[in-house]
Amino acid sequence: MIKKKKRPTFDFLKIGYRAVINQAIIPAIIIGIITGLAAVLLKNGVYNLTAWVQDITRVGHFSLLYFFLPIIGIILTVIFTDNIIKEKLDHGVTRVLQSITKNKGDIHPHNIYSNIVACVITAAFGGSIGMEGPIVTTGAAIGSNTAKFFNYSYKYKLLFISAGMSAAIAAIFKAPIAGLIFSIEVLAMDITAGFLIPVVLSCVTATIVATFFLGQKAEFYFAVFTNYNYSNTLFFFLLGIFAGLLSIYFLRTFSFVEKKLSKIKKKSFKILIGGGLLGLLIYLFPPLYGEGYNSMESILSGKIEQLFSSSIIYPYFNSQVGFLILLIILFFMKVIATALTTGAGGVGGVFAPALFTGAVGGTAFALMMNLIFNTSLNINNFTLVGMAGVMAGVIQTPLAAIFLIAELTGGYNLFIPLIITATIAYGTTRLVEPYSIYTKPLAERGELLTHDKEKNVFTLLDKDELIETEFYPLTVNQKLADLVDAIKNCDRNVFPVIDNSSNLVGLIHFKDIKKIIFEPDKYDKVYIKDIMKKPEIVIDINESVDSIIEKVRAKNIWNIPVVDNGKYKGFISKSSLLSAYQEVFDEFIFE
Repeated sequence: MIKKKKRPTFDFLKIGYRAVINQAIIPAIIIGIITGLAAVLLKNGVYNLTAWVQDITRVGHFSLLYFFLPIIGIILTVIFTDNIIKEKLDHGVTRVLQSITKNKGDIHPHNIYSNIVACVITAAFGGSIGMEGPIVTTGAAIGSNTAKFFNYSYKYKLLFISAGMSAAIAAIFKAPIAGLIFSIEVLAMDITAGFLIPVVLSCVTATIVATFFLGQKAEFYFAVFTNYNYSNTLFFFLLGIFAGLLSIYFLRTFSFVEKKLSKIKKKSFKILIGGGLLGLLIYLFPPLYGEGYNSMESILSGKIEQLFSSSIIYPYFNSQVGFLILLIILFFMKVIATALTTGAGGVGGVFAPALFTGAVGGTAFALMMNLIFNTSLNINNFTLVGMAGVMAGVIQTPLAAIFLIAELTGGYNLFIPLIITATIAYGTTRLVEPYSIYTKPLAERGELLTHDKEKNVFTLLDKDELIETEFYPLTVNQKLADLVDAIKNCDRNVFPVIDNSSNLVGLIHFKDIKKIIFEPDKYDKVYIKDIMKKPEIVIDINESVDSIIEKVRAKNIWNIPVVDNGKYKGFISKSSLLSAYQEVFDEFIFE
């Protein structure tokens, strides 16, 4: 038989292909393209459906529907999530973070499209939410499932999730630097060349795709603002404190309203109450309708009076002081409107509401300073910087906030005031609320990743997998003879002692009974309860891994018993803990 010659060119290409794949370049570009297209689809979907809905409600007898639109939108969203997706889609970024710590980074494929559909419906019908949370979840899902497709390890899955999240922010705002920094701050990932290059490529690719379909101009290119005046430094410092206090209000009010709605068990009541209250707020304050970018554009384009022109209460506040009061009410009500939307069943994020609150808050702050101190502060400067301040406080991504506003305006003229206000707002918020709106639920459950590598590894350890059950339990009424049999049949040197209800009551260590087991005459005379000892420490099955680690470090004990409400479940050994730690470290840490 004649052997066919190998084709070296093909082999060379194959080797080159694998090398590129192993460096994650091609997957990162794929993630950027798909996420960029998803962002375009979401943005156009929200704007086009919103325009269609509002056109209908402004015609004849259909105008009455305007008040009921949020309820209609939430009902449609709940039908979609409950009957088609069959999964809750709220708090998308939090779910992504939870999937990293509890689900090996696996995100269900439906998240590639489900969050987009649900967000479009919610926002178009007046839901006071943002598009950023859903698109970030979409990007993360694209990254996770790309890693699955290429059969990558957990480490690369985290990288691709980060690439997807970064690409999402980069595409929706056409802001690649902000997108890159956002995922680093939210995911608490280490900055290494192996991590950075694919994420940067994904951001740039997504931005190019979004720019191709949505145009090259920055989001707020039309904003008229002045260069930084050093004499206004004190005002930006004060704005930082104000934005921090506003962020604390945002975090606590959002959580309070959502928790109140969660106590309403009947879904129809929850939709009617949440949607009805939201409809009332929108009826009184039209700028609360949807994600709020039209209102921000009105402020930044010098048409601030248009904010309340269609409100029925505007005639009663038609003065400079009255308008300022309306602005103050508006930024307080935006948080409530957002929480009512998500709490009642709508799907959306808090990113845009945080920017909206900051924009209105910054505008009100500048107007107030001009009114009280007879100054002439540029309103747009404080509007833009206020957006960065509240974003830095609520989402706790100060660097992303600084670069986002710079990229949204197409320049870095306000870079110094952005740094001043964002950092002070961030610091002020952290004094009272150490966790962001995304991370607080995870921190309360001990599932939060931080920039501490060791702590991250502890968080990612699966506690259930650490529990060893290959031990030989003895009961208090058994005799020494039974222990001798156990020693013959078991390789362990420690034996748990339980009562008739399986409660752990003691331990027997081989080193403590070495002498007595060589005295056969005592085999039927000595009871287990006579030679057992109380365990120095035990681990409750519901304890966090951090707590377990502290116990292992505090005591020089090789095997520690695990109990569930007092009942014996097994042991966690120092050796299994160290082995699992090294395994997760190698999987998680990206060099």
